[in-house]
Amino acid sequence: SKCFKEKNENYWKSLVEKNCGKLWKILNNILCKESFNNFVTPHTANDFADFFTAKILKIKKNILRSGEPIINCRSDVDLKLCEFIQVSQPQVRQFVIGSPSTSCMIDSMPANVFKQYIDYFLPYFTGLINLCLSTGTFPAVYRHAIVVPLLKQSSLDVDVLKSFRPVSNLTFVSKIWERIVFK
Repeated sequence: SKCFKEKNENYWKSLVEKNCGKLWKILNNILCKESFNNFVTPHTANDFADFFTAKILKIKKNILRSGEPIINCRSDVDLKLCEFIQVSQPQVRQFVIGSPSTSCMIDSMPANVFKQYIDYFLPYFTGLINLCLSTGTFPAVYRHAIVVPLLKQSSLDVDVLKSFRPVSNLTFVSKIWERIVFK
């Protein structure tokens, strides 16, 4: 036990010493603290929230004012969508394994851990997806995102709110769900 403990400590100490330059980058990646923008702006989070909210309300108002949409459908194609087709465990597993291992700050576990242990979660995750598809509901816990203001172009002025666009960082599970529904 003592020998194992010493070897374990030496292993981690050696790993840290060899990768000292990469350590903070790796740690920030594990903790999902990667930097989205490398700029300084005088705006607060509330400034961005107010600006993006006003922009969304303006778009909604314009949509409502534009009236009923005119949709020209091809007569040779049946476009009815009455229900979603249930997915199988192998299909869900393929979506999970084939997805990038990107995590969000609000993920309950990192994507790479979820992927590593997918076979344990698979029956429950597949059942939840199929239940939601059959009932037309989506769990409130997955309806959250981290919204980050992203500079549209590096040449734009960071003092102007219109220079930014909102980027929603979804949880890993929400992204999987989105891909399954899309396919």
